[in-house]
Amino acid sequence: MLDKVKADIKTSLLSGDRFRGEALKLVQAALQNARIAKTSDLSSEEEIVVVQKEIKKRKESVAMYESAGYTEKAESEAKEVNILEEFVPKLLSGTELLTAVEDFLKEKDVSTMNFAEAIKQCIDTLGNVDKGQLAGILKQKLLK
Repeated sequence: MLDKVKADIKTSLLSGDRFRGEALKLVQAALQNARIAKTSDLSSEEEIVVVQKEIKKRKESVAMYESAGYTEKAESEAKEVNILEEFVPKLLSGTELLTAVEDFLKEKDVSTMNFAEAIKQCIDTLGNVDKGQLAGILKQKLLK
C-alpha cells in the first residue's frame, strides 16, 4: 500500500491536486511511523488498520469542527476522509451489517460467550466492519 500511496502522491502533485497530495503525504508518514514502530514491514492488514485509524481521527475532527462552527475546516477534513477511504476495503453499510450480524447470530451460539468474545468472533467472521456500529447492533440483538 505504501508504494501505491507514493505513486498517488506523485500523480496528484504532478496533476496540480495539491490538497490530495498533502493528504496522502500524511498517510505515508503514518504508514512509515507504524513500520518503524514495528521494526519490520507491515502486513496489508496492518496497513489497513493504520489508514482506518487516520480516517477515524479525521472523522472525529469533522465532528469537533462542526460543533465549534468551523465549517470550512470540517469540509477539508471530510475531503481527506474521502481520499483515505480509497485505500481501505469498503465497510459494510448499516443494513448489510445488520443482516450479516443476524446471520452470524443464527450460525453461532453466543449465549455462552461474553460480549467481547462475541464481538471478536463476529469481526473475525465478517471481516472489515465499523466496530462501533457492530457493537451497537450486536448489543441490541443480544439484549432482545
